[in-house]
Amino acid sequence: MERQEFSPNFPSSVSSQDIHDALDAFGGPFRNQDTISSKKASNRDSGVSESSFVSDHLTFTSDSLLNEIGHANQMPISHNKTSDDPLGASHILSASAPALSFGLGADATDNKGPNSRVVNATSPWDEAQNLLEEWNKLFSSSHYLSDLKAHALNGKLRLSKFRSVAWKLFLECLPEKQESWLSTSKQHREEYISFKSKCIIDPNKIKETSNMETFHPLSQEEDSPWKKFFKDNELKAIILRDLERLYPENPYFHTERVRDMMLNILFCHAKKNETLGYKQGMHELLAPLIHVLDTDSRMYRYFDGNQMEMTKAILDPLYIEHDAFMLFSQVMDATETWYHHYQPHPEAKQQQLIDVHAAPFKDPTTTPPTAIVKKLNKIQDHLLRKHDTDLWLHLKDLDIAPQLYGLRWIRLLFSREFPFPDFLVLWDALFAEGTHLDLVDYIYIGMLHSIRNKLMAGNYNSCLGHLMKFPRTYEDIHSYVKRAVAMRGPKVSGR
Repeated sequence: MERQEFSPNFPSSVSSQDIHDALDAFGGPFRNQDTISSKKASNRDSGVSESSFVSDHLTFTSDSLLNEIGHANQMPISHNKTSDDPLGASHILSASAPALSFGLGADATDNKGPNSRVVNATSPWDEAQNLLEEWNKLFSSSHYLSDLKAHALNGKLRLSKFRSVAWKLFLECLPEKQESWLSTSKQHREEYISFKSKCIIDPNKIKETSNMETFHPLSQEEDSPWKKFFKDNELKAIILRDLERLYPENPYFHTERVRDMMLNILFCHAKKNETLGYKQGMHELLAPLIHVLDTDSRMYRYFDGNQMEMTKAILDPLYIEHDAFMLFSQVMDATETWYHHYQPHPEAKQQQLIDVHAAPFKDPTTTPPTAIVKKLNKIQDHLLRKHDTDLWLHLKDLDIAPQLYGLRWIRLLFSREFPFPDFLVLWDALFAEGTHLDLVDYIYIGMLHSIRNKLMAGNYNSCLGHLMKFPRTYEDIHSYVKRAVAMRGPKVSGR
């Protein structure tokens, strides 16, 4: 579509097709073109229901709707409101229909079936009431945390406006006692601000000392600020190269704002954990965290007065980067051993901040870290053997080592194997089960089981092809969670 300026006269600038494209993008903006073209068949097989946590209607307000339209068409957006239409959305909706129905797995004009969603423009007051209702349903009961975990395991957070709050609770970034949420959030945010300021080194702002050998830009002294500055720039360059390749089909992750936040977080985490440093793939774990926090923060403008003052503070868009660092640190604490490429020796004095052999997916035959090898062997040789002996024997006879495909599955928490909105449902369940991510092993087995017939009928090349590029015509994403929980069995209750 030809690029054009967006004017306040909405009907003359936005066609009904623009609206449908934008709404489709809102429902699944991270699916690639192959996924979009096959979504009807995929969703028919899955039986995915897109009903809201609170109601069957998914509501949009003017800014969110217009932003998605401008985002899909890469047009500049004008937020000027007219006196006749303070919401700015009624012109768009009335230009095509009073309400727009669409389904993730159906044509935009298909208003039938369990996957169709009805979109209505609502007033800010109505939107605020919907949000308040959802907040109370999620967080008001005396046993809210156990209920919230059950919602996550049952796939009910798919359309929640407060998914980021649930993740903070699951990953222990927030305590269970809600009266401590504000102080805990403030503490984490202040700690990040302080640490980030220490990580950023600018030799030009450092007062010169009498030791010119240390302060000289060409100095090789270990405590030279210039040497640290150049080394930090090398790390940032490596991170930026990965960020440039992140979700190339989606412009959201290539805006300067989002890229800067991700660069800061990945850089600071590498500085905080110099033994591990930065490894390729970490940026793909961070991206969904940023997106979920950013999406939820859009609700901030609907919270007025003292009724939801705490909610405003928790979702404050000024602290997306700070909160993302907190979540990312917790996820990396759980997955760190999966990224090590060697056994650390206590007597070693030098630790490499940037590992040139860190690319974990390009050469699967490279000897991976011992911890992840043990995990993959345990999954295939014990869990798979226990739950499906015939499939285990078949893969063993074909000599398909689990690290050929399993490295990517586990390190990225299956985020490359499913469309963006779907693997977030998996992450809901993974995080709800605790910071040890115990459910990963069983989801892995469930994925193998879901393509069992293809694997059992295939040879080495065809089987490896299915495992390296997991088929997209899969069943309801939540079925993987249900199967994983059933295989694992009852879990001792805890926090």
